[in-house]
Amino acid sequence: MTGTVISQSLVISPGGDGINNDNPIIGYRTLADGANISATSSQAGFPASNLANPATHLLWKAQGPTPIADQYLTVALDSADNIDYLAVAAHNFGSGLMAVSVEGNTQNPENWFQLVSEHLLVSDGPIIFRFMPQSLLGIRLRIRPSAAVPALIPQCAVLYTGLLLTLQRRLYVGHTPMPFGRQLQTANLMSVSGAFLGRIVLGGKRRSAIELRNITPAWYRQHMDPFLIAAQEIPFFFAWRPGTYPEEAGFAWLADDPDVANQAPNGLMQVSMRIEGVV
Repeated sequence: MTGTVISQSLVISPGGDGINNDNPIIGYRTLADGANISATSSQAGFPASNLANPATHLLWKAQGPTPIADQYLTVALDSADNIDYLAVAAHNFGSGLMAVSVEGNTQNPENWFQLVSEHLLVSDGPIIFRFMPQSLLGIRLRIRPSAAVPALIPQCAVLYTGLLLTLQRRLYVGHTPMPFGRQLQTANLMSVSGAFLGRIVLGGKRRSAIELRNITPAWYRQHMDPFLIAAQEIPFFFAWRPGTYPEEAGFAWLADDPDVANQAPNGLMQVSMRIEGVV
């Protein structure tokens, strides 16, 4: 599995606001920074502090040539804080057949317990590990290298952890899930006579849009506007319907300025934003 991995202990019961497992989630708040994140091992030039930078070309790489022992990416906090997710992007855990799990602690570095059980990922796309909100002093991603692919050293570019933003309304007709919003850069080759000689994919990205309606004014001001302010500068993890389609997540950023407007006389609001990213 890749996309969104939900802990078996997580239960979201529909309440009066109708929120359930299919409400979109956004991971933009992160407690990880260059000073509090560490790794079991790191290659020269690829430190664990790179994981706190959202740039996907800056990598953490485990010490080679082959890390036999489990690798841990750990975020240690000075004081307990509420956490309900850990997310990573630009990794090789899927292609490396590496089993991954999430652990937390509430007392000291030796008191680790499992938050999300071990999973084998089917791709190297962005992954959001989601669990019950709880107060933690530390959280870590456990990576178990595979003997079947010994040449691949664990690596990752981005790690976020903190509290998810669960959107008040779900997405329905007209939404393009990020994995399907392919925007390719190509070179199409033709002969002087007009014959097709081949096509080269030079690169690409994913594009989607988030269209939200009937947002209550108090919820927008308390939750949505702080996200839109933060998203002016930082990318975020996004899953449009994590319960039904857990594989369809991405690491995204705003493609342009979002449109925010009053929708109805009773104060309900609507938000439209185009996003681009990697999956």
